[in-house]
Amino acid sequence: MADFAECLRNMIDGDVITRDEAKELGAAFERIRAQKAASMGEDAAGAAAQAELLKRLEAEAKHKKRKALLTIAAQRRLKQQLADFRDPSGAPDIGLASINLLEHYGRAGYSSVAGRFKSIVGMAQAEMEELLHEFRRTAFLGTRQNWARLENVVRELFGEASGDPMAQGFARTWERVSDGLRQRFNAAGGAIQKLENWGLPQSHDRRAVMKRGREGWIADTLPRLDPSRMVHPLTGDAIPPAELASVLGEVWDSIVTDGWNRRDPAGVPFGRGAVANQRTDHRFLVFKSADDWLAYQKEFGSPDAFATMMEHVNAMARDIAGMEVLGPNPSATVEWLKQTVQKETALAEAGKPSRLKAGRYPGLGIRATGNLTVTELEGLWGELRGGVAPVNEGLAGVSAGIRNWMVAAKLGSSTLSAVSGDPATIAVARKFIGLPAANTLSSIAGQFRGAARREAVAAGLINEEAMHVLREQARWAGSLGGPEWTRWLPDRVLAWNGLQAWTKAAKHSFGREMQAFLGNRLEESWDALPAEFRRAAEGYGFSAGDWSLMQKAAPQEIDGARFLRPGDIASIEDPRAREVAERWLEMILAETEYAVPSGTSRGRAMMIGQTPPGTLWGELRRSAAMFRGFSVSIAMTQGARLAAEVGAGRGARGAGYAGGLLVTLTLGGALGMWLKQISNGRDPQKPDTNDFWLAALAQGGGLGIFGDFLFADYSRFGNSLAATIAGPEVAAVEDVWEATGGQLRKLLAGEKTNLAEESLRLLRNYTPGGSIWYARAAYNRVVLDQLQHLTDSKAAQRFKRQVQNARRERDQGFWWSPGDATPDRLPSF
Repeated sequence: MADFAECLRNMIDGDVITRDEAKELGAAFERIRAQKAASMGEDAAGAAAQAELLKRLEAEAKHKKRKALLTIAAQRRLKQQLADFRDPSGAPDIGLASINLLEHYGRAGYSSVAGRFKSIVGMAQAEMEELLHEFRRTAFLGTRQNWARLENVVRELFGEASGDPMAQGFARTWERVSDGLRQRFNAAGGAIQKLENWGLPQSHDRRAVMKRGREGWIADTLPRLDPSRMVHPLTGDAIPPAELASVLGEVWDSIVTDGWNRRDPAGVPFGRGAVANQRTDHRFLVFKSADDWLAYQKEFGSPDAFATMMEHVNAMARDIAGMEVLGPNPSATVEWLKQTVQKETALAEAGKPSRLKAGRYPGLGIRATGNLTVTELEGLWGELRGGVAPVNEGLAGVSAGIRNWMVAAKLGSSTLSAVSGDPATIAVARKFIGLPAANTLSSIAGQFRGAARREAVAAGLINEEAMHVLREQARWAGSLGGPEWTRWLPDRVLAWNGLQAWTKAAKHSFGREMQAFLGNRLEESWDALPAEFRRAAEGYGFSAGDWSLMQKAAPQEIDGARFLRPGDIASIEDPRAREVAERWLEMILAETEYAVPSGTSRGRAMMIGQTPPGTLWGELRRSAAMFRGFSVSIAMTQGARLAAEVGAGRGARGAGYAGGLLVTLTLGGALGMWLKQISNGRDPQKPDTNDFWLAALAQGGGLGIFGDFLFADYSRFGNSLAATIAGPEVAAVEDVWEATGGQLRKLLAGEKTNLAEESLRLLRNYTPGGSIWYARAAYNRVVLDQLQHLTDSKAAQRFKRQVQNARRERDQGFWWSPGDATPDRLPSF
């Protein structure tokens, strides 16, 4: 042991291993020596144990050397990309170049982490399209279809014959996709061993694990595991059954402390970015059988195996994207980018040559520009890595639950905004990159066919429902989180009102049009393609050489039309084929954000930053960020595209783009306002006042309820401007206070109370699904207005005053008058 201990000390001094790793290796040495001592004696056993561990340490050292070489190669590439980058005016801008490495929408010439992540997910989903379709959710309740077959898939993955050929096929598909991701992860610097009949990863509900307690969790979990297939993640040793309980204690500590039990405070920031060694964690627990895995997931995780599969794909894609773009330790690279920006800031302040562009943020000086860029890098990287862990889980869960309730209560008519606005933005986006802008509505309508939806997913166009990422589907809601049960209501409301289906159809329509555009031009040369399209493609790094490769693909043919899918390009016999295919998909998905704005990671990072949930300030920022993702996305993507045109000396084209966007968004906003007015029992307002067109502009631009404040002191929900700016949580507190504490204050002061009126206002504003566009008028008139008749002796006068005010202020009538249980007539146009 003395020689081995000296070896460990030398490795610690040489920064080959950490002290914790040395401690674990020392324990492993004693364990192996004790096992071998019975058959070969103490001295021989010690020598054999040392030789075995040194061999493994040599392999680990080789892996670390490989990661170091990959890191050096990544930094060389990144330095060149930062040096070559020019903004639209032709000036170097290291701040924008650094941010573009994390996320961009066609203005960098290289891939971003966000774009690579989406393209990896899209390609994986394309391979699993049949599996995604088989286990889709039901339209009404959102429950998983074919649950029994899904359990059969789990059994097949654990090497158990289910007798279901389809389940066996789905299991092989999952194994092929997941192992492909494993190999790609390893190629980027990871080290995940292949396990036959591995089964599935585990998801851990931290609260459930913590509630059960350390000893209880160990007692429940231990009988379900297969120790013979569990190996120590560092040494690779099979873990003796006698030591398994103590090892599980460490696993419990890691789950409930979010991994902090294995980390010591240090002078460098910790992030989820050092991922090259992380993906082995969820493979450590190996269950005996499918039943054991299912039992564990039901008690301590998620019993939905399909969700577990998709979450694994998302997590692997996120890690692979970070490692491929930034190197094996992406968080360290982000720190390097921040320091590079800080260095350039200092050079600029000293009057020396610098690549920092001080004018990128209007009105800010050099120091402020550098600091804001660093803050953006921090926030955007945190958003891409999955956000910040909550400080107080109870507060974070309650706040997220309230926001989910707000979505369910207030976004019931959001579909009308999408239906009226999306065709406009799609047409403008198509025209900008050289695609024909005609037949937009028919193209969207075609995507509602079941076959078309499946073809789109098989073509790499992401099925966001399968990603289990509500924020991409909610659009105006921003990021949704919180306890799983609180997500059901907003998810269902957005399904029942048609927003999910419409958004999916609109996005898939745009993506398929791009694929058809190139698929029908494969015989044309690069120079023969429209200049607008070539210019856009160059923003994603495409060149004439890439186009020559893409022309070798065999496109999909449907009814005489040809579609150039990423998978068609990936099938070409060329080592660059997969990379070009994913860049093509990255371009499609990024350009779709211009056409069907949903909210960008950069926009969410700017609104929320790195403020952790579970703090007062963090929750206030998340409240204020709700319902604003669409507006921020419009400003950041469309505004940046306009600025790029002006900066590149194409002011006339930029002005035309801005004008077209302004006109179409305003007209779409007007249509959206009319549709919402009709859904609320009103006739469409006459478009003959400045107030109407200002509100239409605000509505079309995504400001939504802020259009009300152009000509009123309170929003349509009855909240003050301050409360509306602060977000729905603050507005809800304002309303609940007025209905409770406010009424009590009036009672104690001898003033007249209006509890019934305030209670009805709460029901009107906060009933989940109460704002769904096709049921909104009926709910208000048949339910709430009749309740008001019962509780308010002056209800008839109040309803009559509403009609008179609408007629006097906006010359607007009602087709279903307030207080009436049945409609008077059809809407008047």
